[in-house]
Amino acid sequence: ATAKYDMGAYEKTGADTYPPYIFDYFPAPASTGNANNTPISFKIYDSLSGVSINTLQLTVNSQQVLPTQITANGLTYLVTYNPATTFNYNSEVSVTISVYDVSNNYKVSTYSFTIGGAPPETTPPTFNNFNPTPNSNQATPNQSIILNVEDSDSGVSQNSIRMWVKGIEVTNSLNITGNSLSYQASYTPSISFSYGEVVTVSVYAKDLLNNEGGITYSYSIVTDTTAPAFNNLIPTPGATNIIPTHSISLNIIDNETGVSLNTIQFILNGVNLTNSLNITGNINNYTITLPSPNLSYLTTVFVTINAQDLSGNPGSINYSFQTKDDTTPPTLSNFVPTRNSSNVPHDTNISFTITDFESGISDNAAIFFVNGIDVLASANISGNINQVDILYDPEDFGYLETIEVTFSIKDKRNNTVTTSYTFITEPDSIAPLVFNHSPSKSGTGAQNSPINFDIADYETGVSVDTVTISVLDSNLGIITGNLSVIIIGSGPTYNCSFTHDQDFGILSYVFVTINATDVSGNVVTDSYFFIAGEDLGAPIIQALNPSASAVNVPANSTITIKIYDNETDILPGSIFVTVNINNQNIIGTLNIIGGPVTYNAIFTPSPNLTYGQTVQIQAEASDLGNPANKTIYNYSFIVEADTYPPSAPILSTPSIPLAPATTNIGIFTVTGSAEADSTVHIYSNGVLRNSGIVSTNGLFSIQVVITDSGYNTVNALCEDLANNRSVTSNSFIIFAENKVSSIVTDKVTADINLPVGAVSFDATVSFNIAPTENDTVELAFLLPFSLNILDASGNIVQGIYFQNPVIVTLNLKEALSYPPDQVSIYYFNTNTNRWQNDGITIISISTYQIVFSTTHFTKFGVVGLKIQPSLRTLDTFVAPNPVNLINESIHFIYRINRDDANIKIYVYDLSGQKIWQTEEDVVQSYGEIVWDGRDQWGEILANGVYIAYIVAEDGNYRKVKRVKIAVLK
Repeated sequence: ATAKYDMGAYEKTGADTYPPYIFDYFPAPASTGNANNTPISFKIYDSLSGVSINTLQLTVNSQQVLPTQITANGLTYLVTYNPATTFNYNSEVSVTISVYDVSNNYKVSTYSFTIGGAPPETTPPTFNNFNPTPNSNQATPNQSIILNVEDSDSGVSQNSIRMWVKGIEVTNSLNITGNSLSYQASYTPSISFSYGEVVTVSVYAKDLLNNEGGITYSYSIVTDTTAPAFNNLIPTPGATNIIPTHSISLNIIDNETGVSLNTIQFILNGVNLTNSLNITGNINNYTITLPSPNLSYLTTVFVTINAQDLSGNPGSINYSFQTKDDTTPPTLSNFVPTRNSSNVPHDTNISFTITDFESGISDNAAIFFVNGIDVLASANISGNINQVDILYDPEDFGYLETIEVTFSIKDKRNNTVTTSYTFITEPDSIAPLVFNHSPSKSGTGAQNSPINFDIADYETGVSVDTVTISVLDSNLGIITGNLSVIIIGSGPTYNCSFTHDQDFGILSYVFVTINATDVSGNVVTDSYFFIAGEDLGAPIIQALNPSASAVNVPANSTITIKIYDNETDILPGSIFVTVNINNQNIIGTLNIIGGPVTYNAIFTPSPNLTYGQTVQIQAEASDLGNPANKTIYNYSFIVEADTYPPSAPILSTPSIPLAPATTNIGIFTVTGSAEADSTVHIYSNGVLRNSGIVSTNGLFSIQVVITDSGYNTVNALCEDLANNRSVTSNSFIIFAENKVSSIVTDKVTADINLPVGAVSFDATVSFNIAPTENDTVELAFLLPFSLNILDASGNIVQGIYFQNPVIVTLNLKEALSYPPDQVSIYYFNTNTNRWQNDGITIISISTYQIVFSTTHFTKFGVVGLKIQPSLRTLDTFVAPNPVNLINESIHFIYRINRDDANIKIYVYDLSGQKIWQTEEDVVQSYGEIVWDGRDQWGEILANGVYIAYIVAEDGNYRKVKRVKIAVLK
């Protein structure tokens, strides 16, 4: 057979011997760089007998596979195979295709292609090795956050790692170590997290191919269950000999949530002193200090401290320590003058300082004697409990006098310090003073003028016998005469006058020399001259006593003024003296003595001068000169402050009442005399009882209450307007007894005579009567009795209230059969018309005796009741009975053993007519019903006897009590 091909076709000219044709391979045989997921496709064509497609076999990499799709298009078939898995990168893929045509011609084709290299990596970094692990709950508040960022392909970009904690970026605080395959990122919080807090963490990173990855997770901080701790306790628990002012301190520590400052409590000996603490430190460690608590000496101190942390965990500590005893006495220092010193100024003060910084200085245990005289009350005491300054300003001591000082003081623990020492005052080294020369030094004087001068020595005094004068006239020579030396007042000034036997020469120089010695031997020589001539000078006025501008002038002083003229005589009748205080003239007597050259004007005030006031003096005088020379002289002085105590008051014989007339049985009146307008203080047994003002006539009358039983010594002292106090007056003794009376009676009334001067009163009253029995097997009673106080006339004294409660003992004839808590004592108050128990205290109750105290005597009632499960007892008491309905009401007092029973009261007259009943039932186990005595028509009952029925019912039982009531008006 012969075949001819034309443009890819052939013409069959004989039998078909040609196999099928395979073409359009994909991927092309021997191609490279193919994708690892590439499909495989090809075409099969047979133009003669055609392709037997069912004979197709496809093998890929030695594995026979089935085509994914076969598509026919005429004589051509398109075969496609999609691999189930991708091919390996850089691998060779072998393909074998075999097929028959319909004429059974066989075709096989084998070829291969190559898969290309791997594409770019796309896997992001991963996050591992978390610490704390996600969702954990045991992390500590300051624990670091650690994790690994890993990428095994291209590696992690370190600069891309970022972290956020609780929404806040902390990338700049990360610590990153490792390499690109595995970096460790660590973050340590700058502020610790809170206990129990949830922490959220976010992390982001890229690999070197910019593949991004991130993770967000959370974990929880462990819960705080540890209470605060207490450390560094000062003083240590159990310590002894601690100074009472030692500060108390300790540390409160909590390293978890921290200490809650507001929960700190500091309790010292049961007293909360939290507000007195000094607290420093921080939330994890507070130092608390109680500074200088001023504890007692030798005592056990109990300390309790409480505190919570911020998680509410409470902590507490209790401990104690013991303070030391104060065994050190006070110290004395700063002595003025120095102890055992000499040459001390005679006008010195005495002062020193007492210190005690332990228990402190006792304020009532000092002794201060100077030369054997107690001067403590005159000393000025200032300071505080730890330091006291003592200053005593005595009258001037003598010269070369040995002064003895004794002082003793205790502290609060009775430790005593005592000192005794001496000092010696200075000697007198000052000579007498000569002054007030007349004629004046270098001045002029009349020819017949006496020579006058004053001499004084303010230390030891002038030795009068040593005063001499020598006079020389320049024209006449030695002048003789008579020298008189007269003390002015009480000294220390002397007025000296030399009367010469002949007049001085005209215009002579008169030379005068005065010599004198004081008691200590100090000598003064005073030499001067004056010129004798005509009278041109005015009289000289000099304040002798008191001196001008003097201070502390005694209030009883007289005022002495010297008036003299060195030339001619003083003009008779020209001397005038005016004395005033606050521009008010002072009344007094002016006595003028002397003359004709020298006069003393003596003014005696009446009454004495006023303490503390400034006194203004004006004196005037003229001489016999032609014309007369006149002098007006003004000066002042200050009267002393009142430091003189008044005289002691004089107490009259007391008048003691025989029976009380007021509410206090120990009252009496003290009378007497004392300084007018002063205050008299009355004392009994050394205790101030009362004070009063003395009238202008010098008499007083002061009421006093005696409160002490036994002998009471009564005396008084007087205090003037300047608070100067007198010595204690005469005294007398008041005897006041604590009386005890024992009375036995068959009546229900005991009359007691009140002893004179009794300040308390115990009475034992034996009532030989039995409690009233009722008709039930259970004993109930109502025992009324009265205690009356009688005066000396046998009359009952009302309104007596004892300053000390009175003990009353009731001895009963028959035994009590009731529990003590069911026995009560009441008294009838006539002011309120009620039974009351104020002022009554039951002391003891036994079988045959009741002991109680009361503040007054009156009508009493003892009520007893034994509670039973059913209505068995009904006790009643009606008072007052008899009753005066003009000013009294009727009180029905009842007591039953049930609190759910009903009480009704019915009142009948003797004819049996019901005249009153209670309006409604009263449900109460104990009570009082008051009736004003008006019948059901509103009329007050007439005098007479009435019957009252008190009825108690509880539904099952009924009890009735019948009582007679007497009405008297």
